[in-house]
Amino acid sequence: LCVIVIIGKIADLRRSTYPMGAFAFGTEPRRHPSDFRRDGAGAAYPGGLRRVSALQMEVDEVKGIRSGKIRIGTFSSVATHWLPNIIKAFQKDYPRIDYELLLGDYREIEQWIGEGRVDCGFLRLPVQTPLDTVFLEEDPLLAILPESHPLAGCGQFPLKDIGKEPFLLLEKGANTEISDFLERMGVGVKAYFTTWDDYAIMSMVEGGLGISILPRLILQRNPYRIVTKELDVPAARAIAFGVKNRKTVSPAVKKFMEYLDFRS
Repeated sequence: LCVIVIIGKIADLRRSTYPMGAFAFGTEPRRHPSDFRRDGAGAAYPGGLRRVSALQMEVDEVKGIRSGKIRIGTFSSVATHWLPNIIKAFQKDYPRIDYELLLGDYREIEQWIGEGRVDCGFLRLPVQTPLDTVFLEEDPLLAILPESHPLAGCGQFPLKDIGKEPFLLLEKGANTEISDFLERMGVGVKAYFTTWDDYAIMSMVEGGLGISILPRLILQRNPYRIVTKELDVPAARAIAFGVKNRKTVSPAVKKFMEYLDFRS
């Protein structure tokens, strides 16, 4: 298909450079001086060669989409619930693209994109690093309770009661979105356990060791005997897709961005 397209474009280029009837059997038409351009050294060349260069750029771009590798920074909930759907749809059209996934926290992913360790990544807004981002969606924060909890049957979990329970905190380094939210709401908690592993928290909540707050995305299809409740004071994280510079990303990454809507 690539060859057919290229041949077709070259034929179009020849027809536009040499009009029908202007030459035959290998003889070229006489060119007007205006048909030539000069480079910095003064050498003349046909203006049509500029279109050959543009054609080569198109060929290179097609090659970059048809094969290569996309390096993606991501956190666990996106890697578990979004990326399989996105990659499955993308791979149907571009089966020769390979992928490298790096799991990290929000700040690590920003840093990886900025340093060029990954080509792109999923982020939480607002970002701390100057990047080009595309907002994807809001991911609500939910209260996580053991099935035996007295408030397991309530409609919404009262945020003021969070501080009355042993609390399991999802946090790592500067990634403090849940404790920051609680602080803004004036709710104090004593974190009995802190980790960046969502599934460890769910397992401990199931075991009756405390309650927690987690993003809804990670709670999809979870195997634990836990109850999820909306908070009576809504909160959410804003998930985005980011690259260092949208103008300079590879053709494969640029095309991959068109498939983000297949995430769910």
